[in-house]
Amino acid sequence: MTSITHASAVAPSVAVMTAEELAAFAKRLTTLTIEPAERRLVFSLFAEAVEAIASTANTITYGITEETPVCGLLASPDGVLPLEGQAVFEASDAAGLLAQARDGFREAAQAVEELDRLASLAAQGGGRA
Repeated sequence: MTSITHASAVAPSVAVMTAEELAAFAKRLTTLTIEPAERRLVFSLFAEAVEAIASTANTITYGITEETPVCGLLASPDGVLPLEGQAVFEASDAAGLLAQARDGFREAAQAVEELDRLASLAAQGGGRA
């Protein structure tokens, strides 16, 4: 795995700097307290974030695929996958997992919204929570 620090030490691109910022923000997320009123919005924003990350992973994967001859993406007769092929496989796998996460966050946001609606009805005496 290429080190982000190494890549940024050579020539920090906007993509590398953005990825570093994203990693830093992800670390900060673990320290946050999310209030009940913010849950739906946070889940919705997580869904958007992972969708953007998955899209970027697909873009990177496409670039690797375009730059690599087909033989560089296929396993050799002894079953060894070249680095380019490994990168495409892993990035595609990650993009798929991110798409699942996006769907999960969207469903969680909908569930929280429904819980809030039911709690509101119960508080008004118009329904049971």
